[in-house]
Amino acid sequence: MSAYLKILLLNSRVHVNLLLGNYRRALTDAEDSIKLCSTNVKALYRAAKASFALNLLPESTMHCQNGIKHDPSNEELKKLLRQIESKKMEHEQREAQVSKAISEAKDLVSAIKSRGLKIGKAMYQELTGLRKPVLDKNNILHWPVLLLYAEVMSSDFIEDFCETEMLSAHLDMMFSESCPPFSWDQEQNYTREAVELYYEENEQVHLYFGLLASYLTSESNWLSLRSLTISST
Repeated sequence: MSAYLKILLLNSRVHVNLLLGNYRRALTDAEDSIKLCSTNVKALYRAAKASFALNLLPESTMHCQNGIKHDPSNEELKKLLRQIESKKMEHEQREAQVSKAISEAKDLVSAIKSRGLKIGKAMYQELTGLRKPVLDKNNILHWPVLLLYAEVMSSDFIEDFCETEMLSAHLDMMFSESCPPFSWDQEQNYTREAVELYYEENEQVHLYFGLLASYLTSESNWLSLRSLTISST
């Protein structure tokens, strides 16, 4: 079989495999076609397209640039090259975000460790979402804190509880005379003087500090120091 016929056969297979989503096979055939004819712009474009679909951005860029070198006016190649550059930028931004998150998580783990705190896996995420502890620029920890009213099966969530604050200040505000009573507290049993607050320690297996950073950078996990229960006397 002549080189010309081989190129035609390979180009046809590349086209079919691209349509079927067989990008690895399409890339292999396209590169074989390029070996037979390095100026084959169609094969270069399809190799770039298959590489792009496989997230092989350096290879896709190379094929695009080679194609444009042989056909400077090819708009499809120029468009694909712009898409590649855009995706590269997205990857770089994502990598920067991940790098920042890892650095912040390490600092947070160090702060937690230095305070002698023991941390377990998150509880009650259906009530709190994905809120996580934060270490601010002044090296102060801010915690998500969940208040449970076990007697009435209700809860309150303090998204940002600074470690320098006291629970009494929050309770003073929540149960002040200027605040209306809770809708479920028809008999107004929950007053500042009547409420008592409890917390439980060691109710979970503590995580090793080596695992904390991975949990803190995860989008599906967060950690909690403890949950608090409020009842009326």
